[in-house]
Amino acid sequence: MTHTASFPAQPNPKPADWASRSLLRDRRALYLGLTLTLLLHAAAYWLAPGLTSTWSQVSAITYVVALSPRPAAMPANPRGKRASTRRQAPPAPAFATSSPPAETPIDAGEGLGPGARDLDTEGSFAELFAQSLTSLPVRDVAASHAPPSPSLSAAPPAAPDPPPFELPRAVSITFDARSSITDGVASYTWRREGRNYETQSTLQATGFFVSLFAGVMHQVSKGTVSAAGVSPESFYFRRGDTPPDTAVFHRAGSELRLARAGGPVRVQPLPASIQDTQSFVFHLAYLLAQDRPAGQPIELMVTNARKVYRYRFQVIGFAPQETPWGTVETVHLKSDASDPSDAYEVWLAPSQHNLPVRLKFFAGRFPIELVATSIVSER
Repeated sequence: MTHTASFPAQPNPKPADWASRSLLRDRRALYLGLTLTLLLHAAAYWLAPGLTSTWSQVSAITYVVALSPRPAAMPANPRGKRASTRRQAPPAPAFATSSPPAETPIDAGEGLGPGARDLDTEGSFAELFAQSLTSLPVRDVAASHAPPSPSLSAAPPAAPDPPPFELPRAVSITFDARSSITDGVASYTWRREGRNYETQSTLQATGFFVSLFAGVMHQVSKGTVSAAGVSPESFYFRRGDTPPDTAVFHRAGSELRLARAGGPVRVQPLPASIQDTQSFVFHLAYLLAQDRPAGQPIELMVTNARKVYRYRFQVIGFAPQETPWGTVETVHLKSDASDPSDAYEVWLAPSQHNLPVRLKFFAGRFPIELVATSIVSER
């Protein structure tokens, strides 16, 4: 007879109990790991105290950069190789214990402008940094706040006016006199004291017949002078030994008083720009120095103490004249006259204060030409 033993069935563990036991095991492992980690850190701290004593705080590194007026030339590559575009790291601080990580090489066309320089050359970082700064454009702060400059199209400032023309204080001119009958000599003088002037002239013929009938002609003119020219006040004209002819310019009353050889005085209206036969040559010097429209004639009223002439001078042009001191460039003036005996020609030399170096006129019925042989002036 066979007996079979039977056992009561064992119940399966519940899932919740199994999960609780698994979580408990994980927590124990975590606590164990944290404990071991703390122990290892504590041991490292207490067993290696020398590591902590090497760390100390240092002051910041200061670079001093000096700017020069012009950028210094970069040192040449001694090996003749192509310049590297690899940037050089700054020198490591004294407290560093390991080398800095190497930087990634930079391509020649990447991140570098047209002014990029090779940093893989000789010289310290501070020197290279200073050289790179000198190549930077410098902004002029004073210029940025300065007022705007005038436009280039603006008219240039006007030149100052030249001083007014003025004859020298003293002048002496000698002439050779030529005529159809005989020759002679002449002299003209000019003296100026402030605004007052006096000018004289003498004409002496050397031939016998001319000396007999004409003698010496002597003229004297006195008056005032300004930048506008000569203003005569009195005139004296003597021919040989005869009494002189006189003219008085009474400008306050606008009267011209003429007296011939000591005879009665004739009064007539005073023309505005009247001269005498002695003063008008020096008055032309002032008029020639003034700005005049091209082709405009010079009109003057001139008296010889007997009657009044109207001179209308035309500028003939420039004409060189031979003188004892060389060739002189002159301005040739000639008066218009219906009667040839009233014509008058004068050659003025700008290089000689516009003084005459040649004169042509009539003395009575005889034409006379004066050619300068010397001019002496005193400022």
